Amino acid sequence: MSLTKSACPSAHITPYNAAYGRSYTECGAWQNLVLERIAQERPLLVILSNSSRYSSTSGHSSSNPEWWIGGMKETLARIQRTGAQVAIIRDTPSLSHDIPICLSRAAWTGTPLSNCDEPKNQVLNQTFFALDQEAAKDFPTVRFVDFSDILCPEDTCPARINGHTGYRDQHHLAIPTVLDLAESMHNELRDILQ
Repeated sequence: MSLTKSACPSAHITPYNAAYGRSYTECGAWQNLVLERIAQERPLLVILSNSSRYSSTSGHSSSNPEWWIGGMKETLARIQRTGAQVAIIRDTPSLSHDIPICLSRAAWTGTPLSNCDEPKNQVLNQTFFALDQEAAKDFPTVRFVDFSDILCPEDTCPARINGHTGYRDQHHLAIPTVLDLAESMHNELRDILQ
């Protein structure tokens, strides 16, 4: 089953919602309901994934270690009590432009499509990933799934992946990219459950 809420991370925090112009207090209530449901359902595996772009009204952001790590530790502790394994999927690259628009513009103007590619070290949030790793270090049932080397081979994150548009905007993967990752995801999750 999939339990998601837009703009609400799995870390037990209260993020700032720019669309609402305030702290997203509904997020905490939703998180509690999800964690209660996980406790009732007792799944073998819980998969978590978060955007690396959360912030709060009090000036906290994903670059404030205590805020994020504390929220992730709370979530992981509650899941650990259920006996479930946990897979945390690393966030996708956060590109500086909308990829389909960039590729369309490049094709229209006759410029190389590779002009839409971006440097790996600028679009993958290593700091945020390190915060997740720090939060999980005391939880032996947590494993990380990281497709960065597939999405960003070498030092570049290409706009086109395996001959197709890799993203549907600045950071959401396009369906063909997701399908390309399906076998790798299957293998990663199978290994976690064995």
